[in-house]
Amino acid sequence: MLKNITKSLVLAALTLSSTLAISTSAQDIKCNPAGNTAEMKKCAADRYAAADKKLNQVYQQNISKLSGERRNRLIKAQTAWITFRDTTCNFEAAEALGGTLEGLLYAGCLERVTSERTAYLQQYFARPEGGGRSDNNSLPKVGTVRSLVDGDLMCYATLIDEKNIERKVGATFEICAKKAQFLNKKVRLTYTLANVNDCQSIEPCGKTRQELLITKMEIIR
Repeated sequence: MLKNITKSLVLAALTLSSTLAISTSAQDIKCNPAGNTAEMKKCAADRYAAADKKLNQVYQQNISKLSGERRNRLIKAQTAWITFRDTTCNFEAAEALGGTLEGLLYAGCLERVTSERTAYLQQYFARPEGGGRSDNNSLPKVGTVRSLVDGDLMCYATLIDEKNIERKVGATFEICAKKAQFLNKKVRLTYTLANVNDCQSIEPCGKTRQELLITKMEIIR
């Protein structure tokens, strides 16, 4: 039963990607970021399709490691997230309700929210035992910043450590606000224990967990 539910989730996500792609490729439209609305929508659809594919890969890789109630809860969380994704992007697209930009805003939102979800899952399962709080000794002290993504719970940082291994770690939102300063720079990292929301959605539920988050990045000259 769980296997069928998981398969349905993946197929639902892939179906949405295909719908976006078909709506633009049917007219043989090519991506052009500086082009007309249809060409920009094709770019947004392509970016979302890539983000969605990545999320499905990460989701499948990690749910295969779970069993029992933990597996069931991840499926429920992912189902809730899909609803959150769609309703959030419908809301954001309403800024151009009925206009030619509505589809562009919707696809752009899908890409952003999907990338945030991927970063969250990668960061969560990268911790010891796929869910235990990270030990300070296991976290990179130095790394080259590849991406900083604002999520619902924290900033998600992707780093290449001193062994040339990609690492996913949490950071404060203040770090994400300075992404232009840190991207592609080698930095020294400082961590602080912080409380973060431990609910299955961004809505407060009174539950928190403690995480070691990056609170300072010092560029190494």
